[in-house]
Amino acid sequence: MIRLRPLLTVCGLFVGMVTFQIGLSGCGRVQPTETKEELHAMSTECRQFHEELERAVIRAEEQHQCRIGVSFRDPALPCADFSYRGGELFHAASTMKVPVMIEVFRRVDAGEISLSDTMTLNPMFHSMIDDSPYEVDPAKHLKPRLGHEVTVLELVEQMIVVSDNLATNLLLTRVRPQRVTALLREAGVKDGYILRCLMDIPAYESGVSNRLTADGLTRLMQWIDEGKAASPESCREMERILEAQEYRDCIPAGVGPKARVGNKTGSISGVAHDTAIVHDAAGVYYLTIMTDGLKEGKKGCDVIAPLAQLIHQERLRLAAQGHQPQS
Repeated sequence: MIRLRPLLTVCGLFVGMVTFQIGLSGCGRVQPTETKEELHAMSTECRQFHEELERAVIRAEEQHQCRIGVSFRDPALPCADFSYRGGELFHAASTMKVPVMIEVFRRVDAGEISLSDTMTLNPMFHSMIDDSPYEVDPAKHLKPRLGHEVTVLELVEQMIVVSDNLATNLLLTRVRPQRVTALLREAGVKDGYILRCLMDIPAYESGVSNRLTADGLTRLMQWIDEGKAASPESCREMERILEAQEYRDCIPAGVGPKARVGNKTGSISGVAHDTAIVHDAAGVYYLTIMTDGLKEGKKGCDVIAPLAQLIHQERLRLAAQGHQPQS
C-alpha cells in the first residue's frame, strides 16, 4: 500500500505578475448568446423556451441585484441548449472540486494512484503567496481522524458529499493544480483555471482564486455522464458520488423528487453555485447556475432553485411535444 504523507504543503501555482480579480459583480444586461440567424433556425417552441429563460434570469438579476450565469444542455433537444453569461468567469468556490475529482480518477485509471492508497490527514498547508502556514479544519466526519490515514476514495467522497475542504486540499496537492487546469482544456473548456488550494487567505486577498464558467462546469458534468471524463467505470463511480451529495437545496430542490440528480454546490460570501446531472422521465440534461454579488443574508438557493424549476418544467414541456429543430 502506498502511503502519501504530506507535511506542510505549498499548494498552487503562481507564475508571473498577473492580477486576478476577486469578484465580478454588476448586473448589466448581456447580449443573447444566440445570433439572429440561429434564433430564426429554431422552432417556435425553442425560441419561446430561450426567450422565457432569458426573461427569468434578467428578472432574477434585477430582483436580487446579483450576477447570474446559466448553462443548460440537453443532448436530446440540442436547439434548447441555453447559455446566459455562460462564458463569464466566476469565483469557483467548491465547484472546483468537480475537476479535482475527475483528475483523481484519471490518475487512478493511469495507474499512478489507487483508490485504496492512503494519505495522512494533516491539516497544515503553506500559502502559495508568502509561504505562511495555515490550517484547514475538516468536516465533522474526518475531524476525529486527524493525524490518521484515510483512503483516496474516502477523501474523494468527503470532498464531494459534504464538501470537505481538507480532503480537497490533500487531493489537490497529490494531483497538482496545473494538471487540473490542463484537464479543463482537454475537456474543451476554454476559460477557467485551478490555481490553488482552498482557505489560502493571503492568496485570496492577493486576488488569486480558482475561476470557472457555467458553460465549463456543464461541459464537465456532461463529460462525466457520457463516460468520457475517465474510464466508463470511473465515470459511473463519480456519478454515484455526486448523487450522494448532501446539499440538495438548489438544483435538486428546483427539479423535484422525481428526478435523479447528481450535483455539486459551491458557496462563499456573496457567491453561490450549483452544477448538476439530471435524469428524469424525458432523459438526461446538464445544468449549471452560478451567482455572485449576493447581498448579505441572501441565500443563493433562493435564486438558483426557482430558475432550476422553471428550466426543468419548460424542458419537460418541450420533450412532451416531441420537439425537433427545424431543418
